[in-house]
Amino acid sequence: MLACPLRGVVFPLWFLLTILKGDNIMSNLNEVTIIGRLGGKPQIIKGDDKPDFVVCKVATNEFWKHDGETRTHVEWHTIEVSKPFVADFVAEHCDVGDEIFVRGRLRTRNWESKGGVKHSGIIIKADNFQLLRQKKDAEKLPNAE
Repeated sequence: MLACPLRGVVFPLWFLLTILKGDNIMSNLNEVTIIGRLGGKPQIIKGDDKPDFVVCKVATNEFWKHDGETRTHVEWHTIEVSKPFVADFVAEHCDVGDEIFVRGRLRTRNWESKGGVKHSGIIIKADNFQLLRQKKDAEKLPNAE
């Protein structure tokens, strides 16, 4: 710890060095990690002004007990996979019910439906996508969900 000339306030050395270097101390973090099951076959979206990408819906579940009764909540997430080789893998090898791992960033998307209605939503732009277990493999397990 070093003493700071500001009214005797003491700051850690790393803090003072960061200020002297001019780095931004308050950096932002936009990271999402989910493990869930695919709710449908991934769709290939042909981009007009950008490369093709894959979009899929993933369900994550929460379980808790309330008054001795098990409750559940399903949350649906839209995943966008734009890395070319990863998108090809997802489109070819992933299917409904497969368990997947996704790490990525939240993005707001705006679009217009065929009827001219404007929509907005939050998607997860995948940086890391892994197929953990295919549904057909999970069905072979003795205690499959």
